[in-house]
Amino acid sequence: MYDTTLLLDEKGDLMQNHIRGWKLGHEKGSDWCAVVQDDVKLTGNFPAKLETNLLLAEQNGFGVVTLYSNYGEDVVALANGKRWRARKGRRFLNEQFLLMNHEVVEKYIKYVDAHGEEISLMGNWHDVVLSRFFAENKLDVFIALPNLVDHLPVKSTVGHSSRVGGIERRSRTFVED
Repeated sequence: MYDTTLLLDEKGDLMQNHIRGWKLGHEKGSDWCAVVQDDVKLTGNFPAKLETNLLLAEQNGFGVVTLYSNYGEDVVALANGKRWRARKGRRFLNEQFLLMNHEVVEKYIKYVDAHGEEISLMGNWHDVVLSRFFAENKLDVFIALPNLVDHLPVKSTVGHSSRVGGIERRSRTFVED
C-alpha cells in the first residue's frame, strides 16, 4: 500500500507547509510524493484509481500529476473519451491533490532552496512558485480524468472560502462513485 505521513499546518503558513511536505516525501525516498489540502473529498475506490493514473502518467513520461482541476478543457477532453490530458505547467492553479515523482521533487527542493528569498516575498501563493518551477523545467502536468478528488463545499481549516470570486472551487469532472 502507500506510506503516508500527516503534516498539519498549525501556523497558517501554507507556502512553507507545502514545501515541508515535499521535503518530507523526498527524505522518505518515496517514488511519488503528494501534498494534499485539508478540504479534499476522494472518489470511490480511490487507491486503485490512483495506482492506474500513476501508471498512465509514468507510461506517458509525466513526473507531475494532479487529481483535481477545474479547467473547462477537462470537460471537453472527458466527453471525447480521454482519461487524462496534459496541462502546460506555466500557469498552474490546481494544487488540491498534487503528486510529483522523486526526481521532480528533488529538483523542486533545489529550486526552492535556490530561490528562498524571492519565494518568501510571495506570501502563501504556492501555485505561483510551482508554475515558475514547472515552466523553467519545461514540465507539463498530467490531469487525471475524471478527477479523483474535489473540494469539499466548506471553508478550509485555514479560512479559505469554498468560493473564489463568487465561483465555487469545484472540479468540473469529479465523479463520486
